[in-house]
Amino acid sequence: RVIFIEGFRFVWIKQGSVFEKLGFTVGDVIKGIDGEPINNPQKAMEAYSAFKDATNLNLNVIRNGKDEEFNYSITN
Repeated sequence: RVIFIEGFRFVWIKQGSVFEKLGFTVGDVIKGIDGEPINNPQKAMEAYSAFKDATNLNLNVIRNGKDEEFNYSITN
């Protein structure tokens, strides 16, 4: 049995979280961060950590079935 991981899919977003502030919605899938694909659970956890510590992020996202790219500058 082979399992393919497509990315980090949002099934729920906490109100007031960084993900909500960045405009993510339930169903969005983060496929990659800064050119690194999210293709296993470890990469998904690394992606989550990147959000907490980064000042700039380049994200590859599937939104409404379409591949999109978003660039974010994060300030505290």
